Amino acid sequence: DNYRREFGKHARTRSGKWINQGRTSSDLAREDSMNSNTSQQQPNGPNAGDGGADERTPLVTNAASSLGNMGNLHGITHNDAGKPYYEDERAWVRWPMNFLHLTWQTLSSNYVNVLLVFVPAGIVLGAMDMDPTAVFVVNFMAIVPLAALLSFATEELSAKLGQTIGGLMNATFGNAVELIVSIVALRKGEIRIVQSSMLGSILSNILLVLGCCFIASGVRRDESRFNETVASTMSSLMAVAATSLIIPATLYASLTKSEESADKNILFLSRGTAIIMLILYCLYLYFQLKSHAQLFDAEAQEGNEGGEAEEPQILGPVPAGICLVIVTVLVAVCAEYLVDS
Repeated sequence: DNYRREFGKHARTRSGKWINQGRTSSDLAREDSMNSNTSQQQPNGPNAGDGGADERTPLVTNAASSLGNMGNLHGITHNDAGKPYYEDERAWVRWPMNFLHLTWQTLSSNYVNVLLVFVPAGIVLGAMDMDPTAVFVVNFMAIVPLAALLSFATEELSAKLGQTIGGLMNATFGNAVELIVSIVALRKGEIRIVQSSMLGSILSNILLVLGCCFIASGVRRDESRFNETVASTMSSLMAVAATSLIIPATLYASLTKSEESADKNILFLSRGTAIIMLILYCLYLYFQLKSHAQLFDAEAQEGNEGGEAEEPQILGPVPAGICLVIVTVLVAVCAEYLVDS
């Protein structure tokens, strides 16, 4: 009855004439008179308190209209049962919404992902053979967020695969960007780019990264503790790697460049050294991840004395793997245009 009475009144107001809903105009007039008398009997009008509300009282007031607009977002992202759409029982709704949800969670995980706008721009500039300087700068800026996404996807995937396989994933994809750029440069005969990239990476890790770690540790605590075995192993590996790089370079600089046989011998020595270093790296991974993994676990436990909470995992194994493949392909494309420029 309230609905019919209200509908009849509003319909009459909008159209300027009575609309017959099974009642005469006198019936509607009598009902309006009764409603006005009822409202006059209330001490503070029809809106005083919850008991004075009738069908004309708005459910959402003007003061709360902004909150009501925020509530509309809940209706957009959730179904009628109150569940998010990416948890909907209908597969044709759940899959695309789950994809959008994971994409947003991934992109919002790091502020540097704002630079992802340079990825399509760099690919377009490179495909159109634009100014080499612009191609280099834009693709360089594009690789920065891609490297962050590659690290993010690797960490998400390694967290689900266990300690050994996860550590191997981190070791493999930890320097994937440098590896991809070096492979592309080698294919194009840009030997100096590869050498400069290697030297820059080595100097950055043993000076800049190590120095920043010392500063950060010194700010937080008065004294830092290190695992003797781990530190000794790392120092030995660094000495072997440095020697392997120094010996071929020293021989090449000391010998006369006119001797063809000497160059061939140095090249043979350099390639043999590279093979030995690869074998040592594989043995080191076995030492770290399998045979003496407890040493590195103890080091991690000592470093977490502050009781820092673990970050929640965002991606599962399948989404993280897909993200890893897509980002790797994009890095390869941007590196191609970067080296070409």
